[in-house]
Amino acid sequence: MKHILSLISLCLLTSPAVCQEANPPHWYADFDKAATAAEKEGKDLLVDFTGSDWCGWCIRLDEEVFDHEAFLAPISQNYILLKLDFPNSEEVKAKVPNPARNAELSEKYDVAGFPTILLMNSSGEVFASTGYEQGGPEAYVGHLGEKCFTGFVIDERQK
Repeated sequence: MKHILSLISLCLLTSPAVCQEANPPHWYADFDKAATAAEKEGKDLLVDFTGSDWCGWCIRLDEEVFDHEAFLAPISQNYILLKLDFPNSEEVKAKVPNPARNAELSEKYDVAGFPTILLMNSSGEVFASTGYEQGGPEAYVGHLGEKCFTGFVIDERQK
């Protein structure tokens, strides 16, 4: 019974109507700064490995999910948001704060494609992995919640 009540409470806490923020959440671009913020705030990390200027699925995920308050409000309650970008254009590359660190992290976490979304604690221990999912912001919040409940799940594209 306690497990069911905990599950219901979590669902209510992730409801956009319940979790409104005064300030829009901040997407970090530097892993180390995001991990420090996560540690300080007692949150986990949602890490988006993206090719922001060339990856069609990454662009769709941003437009359909990540750019919407219905995603940002509930997710930012428990996660520090981090985009690690691997752009092609020189103009966008110039905006990436530490491309060498991004490459190191991509190798460390065995990122095989874009977008790769990792959920991890502030120490960098991954507990779930996913990518693009259809359905919009609310469905994606639910999808991430399922990943958390089932523990570490290999990205469906890698099965």
